[in-house]
Amino acid sequence: MKKKNVCIGIACLFVFCASMVSGTSLDAKTPESVESQKKAVVAVSVDDRYGRRIVSGSGFIVDREGVVATSCNLITKFLESQENTMAVELADGTSLPMKQLLSDDCRNGLVLITIRGRELPMVTLANGYKPKEGEEVVVMGRTSGGNSTSSEGRIRSVRKQDGIFQVTVPLTPAGDGSPVFNRKGEVIGLSTLIHGKKQAQHIVFPSRYVSKEFALYGDLTKGLSVLPPAEPLNKREEPPGTRLSDMAEQEFLRGVSYEKSGMYEEAIAAYARALGINANYSDACVNLGLVYYRLGRYSKAVDAYKDAIRINPAIPSVYNKLGAAYIILGEYPLALDAFKQAITIDPRSSDTHFNLGVAFILSGDKNGALEQYILLKELDKHQAEKLLNLIP
Repeated sequence: MKKKNVCIGIACLFVFCASMVSGTSLDAKTPESVESQKKAVVAVSVDDRYGRRIVSGSGFIVDREGVVATSCNLITKFLESQENTMAVELADGTSLPMKQLLSDDCRNGLVLITIRGRELPMVTLANGYKPKEGEEVVVMGRTSGGNSTSSEGRIRSVRKQDGIFQVTVPLTPAGDGSPVFNRKGEVIGLSTLIHGKKQAQHIVFPSRYVSKEFALYGDLTKGLSVLPPAEPLNKREEPPGTRLSDMAEQEFLRGVSYEKSGMYEEAIAAYARALGINANYSDACVNLGLVYYRLGRYSKAVDAYKDAIRINPAIPSVYNKLGAAYIILGEYPLALDAFKQAITIDPRSSDTHFNLGVAFILSGDKNGALEQYILLKELDKHQAEKLLNLIP
């Protein structure tokens, strides 16, 4: 991964006048609504090339597909050397390497990273939350080895202009990146340490900053132009009119009917039967890929689209679909290759230029995205402006 210089400057953002105070232990037991989400709280660590621990902290899963929010203090250490590695340890002790760094400019003291996972436990973010002084909170972290920690306290002070707040719970370095819960079990903020000359201060960035960062990533991925089903390719292994072709066609049409009715598992089975009869049935490959994509089975969608390209490598819409699946999987170099291949076939496709621009953004190549914006201005001004608004 190409390393970038990270300019945090959080200490200049905001320093409370009040000094750090001891945590306040509330008489009430930690709510079940909070306890039920502790599996979504993770440990995050950075090791050097020899596997020696440099720093560790906490984080929390904000999306079941493996998006984790944590403190930018950890990312700063990770980016100090290209040979450093970062890993996320789940509640069951499973350690997963970081797959992708989604944001490395440390906006608002936090970053998002991804790990490979499916159907992971995730926290509930408080939507539209505004912190209030005196409100009861729970700060929950996780240390390496699967142990979770929780401390109860209250919101001590709130900065009016941006909602950044402090709590009466002290924070250790191992808790840097911990979620702060309200008693409803909603995450209302992300804890981080601001290192001053004399001591570190525990401040909390409201959950809306986490939501905003995640929405930015979502806008990039969901904004991809995934084109409608490919036009019929009519490339069959058997000549039209033969019994095998008729049987494959019947299964394909059955799959289309299932798909329109939302019966996706049945559609998958029907398309698979069509391909079992005729392995070179491109339409069945494309439709199978679309169903997998809708169901979030992106790796299987990639396999189906690659089969379609193997059969007929001259259909640009299939490369667009393949690239979109790669984007979701975080395989940005492969997505770039797919979109570039589509442009080679159809250089004037505004959808493909837009998709390529998004892939450049996610790859951290701002110049590449701007080049696509310039080309889009001649092809589709609306698409061009849409892309420009996504370029950081």
